[in-house]
Amino acid sequence: SLRDKVYDYLCNAMHKGEMLPGAVIDQKKICNELSISRTPLSNALIRLDAEGIVSIYPRSRVVVNKLEEEDINYLYEIIGTIESTLVVKGFDNYTNDILNEMELCNKQMTIFIENGDLRSYERLHYRFHKFFIDLAPNTFAERILRPIKNRLWDFPKNSFPQQ
Repeated sequence: SLRDKVYDYLCNAMHKGEMLPGAVIDQKKICNELSISRTPLSNALIRLDAEGIVSIYPRSRVVVNKLEEEDINYLYEIIGTIESTLVVKGFDNYTNDILNEMELCNKQMTIFIENGDLRSYERLHYRFHKFFIDLAPNTFAERILRPIKNRLWDFPKNSFPQQ
């Protein structure tokens, strides 16, 4: 849908650092750039607001939310809780081949972090965490995890602690 395309556009802009935390989103500019009406933009912004990525101030402005270190820790605890439940539920689906592949991902991620190759690390990081959903598919867990992971993993990383 057009709303989803606008949502993806906004997420990509944030990920690239074109819309930094604390920035006010210029809605007129976006509508002009994408040649769209305000409705799909408003719908995309409502979704981003529900995910905690932006704050909508009615009749005023939309601001990209900042992510504080305590927020990061809390969100990772939520991810860990849900993913650990998925591991238990999908336990019988973890074959030796899959466990070996996950172990290899972990080793490679460590090397990428040590070498400062965050792009390669991120690619494997997504792949590693996808195992939990793939091996214990749960629509509700995926719907909860996706916006949290997007919030953590799709923002510019320059302000995040490396840990």
